[in-house]
Amino acid sequence: MENSIIIGLIGTGKWALEAHLPILKSTNLVKQVYIFDPNFSEIVHDKKVTVCDNVDDLFNSNLDGLIISTPNEFHYKYAHKALERGIHVHIDKPISENLEDVVELINFSKQKHLIISTHTQKKYCEGVTLLKECLEKYFRKLYHVSGTVWQKQFQDFENSWRSNNTTGILMDSGFHILDTILSVLTLEHYSTPPSHIHAIANNANNKNDAFTSLHFLVSEIAVQVNAFRGVPALLGKEEYQFFGDAGFIRLIYTPIENGKIFEFQYINYEGVTVIETSKKMSQSLKSLPTKLFINALNRDKQALNSVLESTNTSLSVIEILDKVYPLINSKRKSDERAYSIDT
Repeated sequence: MENSIIIGLIGTGKWALEAHLPILKSTNLVKQVYIFDPNFSEIVHDKKVTVCDNVDDLFNSNLDGLIISTPNEFHYKYAHKALERGIHVHIDKPISENLEDVVELINFSKQKHLIISTHTQKKYCEGVTLLKECLEKYFRKLYHVSGTVWQKQFQDFENSWRSNNTTGILMDSGFHILDTILSVLTLEHYSTPPSHIHAIANNANNKNDAFTSLHFLVSEIAVQVNAFRGVPALLGKEEYQFFGDAGFIRLIYTPIENGKIFEFQYINYEGVTVIETSKKMSQSLKSLPTKLFINALNRDKQALNSVLESTNTSLSVIEILDKVYPLINSKRKSDERAYSIDT
């Protein structure tokens, strides 16, 4: 069904302009795009894009799907309103910061026979695909899995959504690490729900610095997620480590000019390097979840399955973080520099 889908976009921040709007304008599946942002005042020279004066005008535009690219606190409000009106929804991660809201939205979407999806793109990277293939071919059991992200300092941190204590770095870049790890683990790894959830947090030198380490068990697999902000020497670097019965795997993403490279290494118990590769990522995947959402609206079964699987993984992420954040936030009120949380 070419040129038949009508999409609404709420929020025109940097991410929306890089990840959502380009694919909406370029795909021949989308007929018209209606956008709304109270802070957006630019003139758009594109017949395919209409800027709405208010959010009601956007919702009254006969939308097939809505993309929500706003601060987290507005996700539930707009998603629920869209579902009420029979509109499919795609939301920048997380669907909501509150588990109760996420469960309600997912259940509501099922009742209305609508799609609700979330934007988590890093699990689609080339290195993760190689990681999954390696685990499936060589490993029968995993013992320990870890993921670490080093995030740059943000010049616009003050008064931004990132400075909101109800979110923190785990709900920011740490979310992607946790989402990627859970998407790699197969169904057999989920014989029991995540347990023994434990977190350690430190605000470091100022509000723009942060460190959180999250630990839990999935069946018998020990999982660790580390999220750092404000480490200039390691800007944007991400690393995953998988240790199991067939040896050790390391996957590293490092920023370079005009992109990223990934390094992959698998060493078995005999000390033999079975796989070792390093290459520049062939393309940016920023828009891939948006593309999958649009294709799902166009009745692409493979895209729909991917979208639904991604939503389920995001729910698992929120189930874990929901146990941690209420305790983290109560500890933050005490002015302690570092604090530990057990659930």
